[in-house]
Amino acid sequence: MVNITPRDVMLPSEEILRAATETKSVTDSLGRSLTVGRLTIQRRRTRAKLVPAELQSSPDFMALATPAMCVQAIDGTPVPLPQSFLQLEALIDRLDVPGCEAVLATLITLDHDPLPSGDALKNG
Repeated sequence: MVNITPRDVMLPSEEILRAATETKSVTDSLGRSLTVGRLTIQRRRTRAKLVPAELQSSPDFMALATPAMCVQAIDGTPVPLPQSFLQLEALIDRLDVPGCEAVLATLITLDHDPLPSGDALKNG
């Protein structure tokens, strides 16, 4: 009979998946509860596809688009990842400045590097 024991350390791939799905909740100045996820590589790729080239170089627009790509729920209602520029703009409008500011502040507290530490890679 094989004896299976739980591991105390996550494998690097498990750590990457855990980090990519980590969320935090924040309340914006309008009292809305926002669930925020990391700006994963998938969300970055989608943002690059949706945002026209002339706006990708605009720090002001990207400061609005980035939080919109990271919001996963508003007041407990799931928010799907935008699939068109119009959907992205609608979500930016829905968040407005209070939502974008709250999401950006939360993103700063999330560890944006989903890769495990060097020690986890050595031990994995």
